[in-house]
Parts: sequence; structure tokens; C-alpha cells
Amino acid sequence: MDNQKSESPKSGRGFHMTVGTCPTGGLSLEQELRLVRAALLYADRVKLYSLTASLLFMVLRQREFSPDQQLKLLETVVPYLVSEQDARGIQAFLAEYKHGFPDRSRHQRRALQKQFPRFLAQKWKTVEEAALKLAKQAKADSIERAVQSDLLELHTFEGTDRDQVVLEFIGDCIASATKSPLVKSRLPEMQERDRKIITEFVEGVCGAVSDGSTYPLFDTQTSELVRESIQEGRLAVSESDIERGKHSGLAANLLERLPLFDQASVDEILDIRRELERPLVRFRAALIQFSEEIRSAPWDEDFPKEAEKVFYRDVGPAILDIEDEANSNKLLVSVLRRFADKSVVLPVGSIFSLAISQLSSLPSDIAFSLGIGIPSLAIVYDAYREWRQKGRMIERNHLFFYYKARKRLSR
Repeated sequence: MDNQKSESPKSGRGFHMTVGTCPTGGLSLEQELRLVRAALLYADRVKLYSLTASLLFMVLRQREFSPDQQLKLLETVVPYLVSEQDARGIQAFLAEYKHGFPDRSRHQRRALQKQFPRFLAQKWKTVEEAALKLAKQAKADSIERAVQSDLLELHTFEGTDRDQVVLEFIGDCIASATKSPLVKSRLPEMQERDRKIITEFVEGVCGAVSDGSTYPLFDTQTSELVRESIQEGRLAVSESDIERGKHSGLAANLLERLPLFDQASVDEILDIRRELERPLVRFRAALIQFSEEIRSAPWDEDFPKEAEKVFYRDVGPAILDIEDEANSNKLLVSVLRRFADKSVVLPVGSIFSLAISQLSSLPSDIAFSLGIGIPSLAIVYDAYREWRQKGRMIERNHLFFYYKARKRLSR
């Protein structure tokens, strides 16, 4: 697994992040969403390695099953749901249906062939609703929304996109849930499938560490897995690999501190990301500098503590400074101060026409409340120019992105 390379990101350039999460023991995508939100807000493209998300999306594939596939799954799970005798009867009946009820009378064949599809559709609707409810509780719909945006790619484990594998997996899930002793006959196949998926997951996240085209971002358990792989000599990392990991790890740590971040929807995150495209460039430059001062690797236990130190030492005070600058840069206050400090004189010529042309840029409510008259136009224009210059200086601050994202999420 030394220097194992992950799959190449989707076509197109930009800042790419690879998110890796281990199962938590419960059917929940909370930790996936936490890291995906941060990655979508910070990166241009994101790839997610998640066993839980991938398996949930396999379950959701049943929405696309044809009647023949529904029937095949029903045949598979019947032995786990009813007694052995009833199972034989049901399976025999299903076999009859598939062959067109050859031993029945013409009247019976017509009646059964007409009734059975409706019966199957009704029963399948119950299965589908249960699966959708399960997925919604796990918040798979939010991950699905991010995938639909084309900014998030969910890694598809080998073979899991094949209908036969999906059918077997859903059947195994139902069988395991029943705790039927018959599950033992499927254990070797289930364990082999799990082994292959886990191996692919480990190779994928470790490959992301040493792949120079992406920035790794992992949860605690995945970080432990990477750390153990490095310590045991199964994964070799360079200094640049560590630097990339520190950069993305620090970004996620800071973004997760934004107010109401965990409650933000994927659509809200994407809206903020689109709005703040330009200041994000400067924010990334600042984080490169901040991350260079962190001594721990992103998968080390001390990394969160050092990231927290960066927040309190560098980010928090800078945000307060921006807040103070923004609060002081009120056009109305600036104009009123100038009215109080000096008499109003109206220069003639170009300044008058220039002031008139610039008034269209003023917020309408401020312009209205000022009750602007011709003798005041020169003062208004000077104030406006100062306000604009100061505003540009605030927007050039490398942490303006963080400040604005904080404002948006606080609403």
C-alpha cells in the first residue's frame, strides 16, 4: 500500500478534497455530513469515501428495481421471513407465476396474472417506504443532494453498482435483521464482500494521503487507521503530503466552528460557496500560512488542539478586527460627521456631475433618509468614496471569507 494512488478526480481543475469516514456503529451519516459541509464550502470538488453512505445508496437503488428484480428479491428473502413450509409454498407459487401458471385453468391464469402484479406492487411499496424512511433518518437525502450538485462524488466500491450485487446485499440485510439461523449459509459470501469493500476503502483513503492532486480530510477513526498504516510501514508519506493534510484539516476545523454550521443545509452551504468565490482565494492563502505553524500531522491526536490554538490566536482576533472595521464603515455616520465638522460648500464643474452619477450606487434607503439636496452633494460624494475605499480594504482581508460565512450562517 506504499504510495497507493487514489482514483483520479473527475475532469476539471480546482481545489480537490477527499473525505474519508469510518462506520460509527449506527446507521447515521452525521459525521459524513459534518465533513462534507466543510469540504463543499472550502473546495471546488469533493470525493467521499464512506462505507455507510455507499451501503445506504445501495439500499436506495431498490427504487429503480423492475418488477422482475422485485420478484427475485422476494424469492430470496422469503425463507428468512416465514416458516420453511410456507416458504416452499410461496416460492412454488412465484415459480408458477414466472412460467405463466401452466397447470391452472384459463380462467385462473387470467385472474392470477391480473391480480399478482398489483399484489407485488402493493407489497413492494411497503418495502420502498421503509427503505426511504431509513435513509432519511440517516440523512442520506442530504448526501444525495450534494451528489446531485455535481460537486460531490460518492466513491462506488467495486461491483456495488451491479444489480445482482445490490439484490444480494439488500437480501442479506433483510436476512440479518431477522436473525434467522439460515443466515449462516450466506456468511462466507457476506464476509468476503465485506473484506473486499474494507480493503478498497483503506487503499482509497491511504492513497488520498499520498496523491498530490487532492487534499485529505478524515474523521477520527480514519485518521487512526492512517496513523497506524504509517507507523507499521504500510504507507509512506512525504513532507508535502503532511502539509496538504494540515491545510485541509485546519480548514475543516475552523469552518466547523462557524455558528449553526451543523444545522446548515447542503443548499445553504452551496449558496454561500457561490457567493464568496473570490474572497475564498485569499482565505486559502491565509490557511496555508497558518497550517505551516502546526507541528502535528493531521492524523495525529494533537492536531485538533493545535488547530484550536490557531483559531484563538490568529482567526478569532482577526474576525473581531474585521467586525470593528465593518461597523465603523457606515456611510450614514460618515456623512453626518462631515456635516457636523465643516460647512457645506458646493464646488462647480465635474465634481457635481460625478456626484450625481455615483448616487445610483448608494443604498436607496440611505439616500432617501438623508433627504439629499444639491448643496450636500459634494460632501455625500466624498463620504461615498471613503466608504467604498474602506469597503474594498475590508474585502481584501484574507479572513473576509470566514467573516462573511459567519454572518450568513448566523442569520
